[in-house]
Amino acid sequence: MLNINKKAQIESIGLVLIVILIILAVIFTLPLLLNNQDIISLNQQYLQLKADSTLSVLLAANPKECNSNLEKELSNCLLENKPACFQDCQELNQKIKEILEFSLQNQDYQLSTDKFAIINQTKSPCLNKITSTRHFIAGETPISLVLCER
Repeated sequence: MLNINKKAQIESIGLVLIVILIILAVIFTLPLLLNNQDIISLNQQYLQLKADSTLSVLLAANPKECNSNLEKELSNCLLENKPACFQDCQELNQKIKEILEFSLQNQDYQLSTDKFAIINQTKSPCLNKITSTRHFIAGETPISLVLCER
C-alpha cells in the first residue's frame, strides 16, 4: 500500500513538471509567434480612427446656449475674427481645448489649419504623427487633428 502512494506522488509530480515546462515553452515562444508589425499597424489604425472621429464630433458639437456648432464658430473666427456664441476667438479656442483635453486624456495632440496651429498640446517632440482626415471650414480652409503615437 505504501509503495502505491509513493508511485502516485511521483506520477503527480511528473505531471506538474510537464505542465510547468509546457507553460514556460508557451511563454517564451508566444512573442516570437506574434508579429510585432501587426500590433503596430493595429495601433496606428486605432489612432487614425480616434483622430477622425474626435475631429468630426468636435466640429459638430453645439456649445450650451448656442444655436451654431463649433465648425461654424471656427469659420466665423477665421473669416470675421468674431464668433457668434463666444466673446472672442480666444474664448472659443479655450472651449475647444477643454473638450479635447477631456476627450484625449494623456494624449499629445495638435489641432491646426495648413497655416497655423489652433491648439498645440504636445509635451515632447512627436516621433510618429497620425493625422486625421482634413475637414474644410470657412470655405477652403482645411483643419486637421494630429495625434502623437506613444
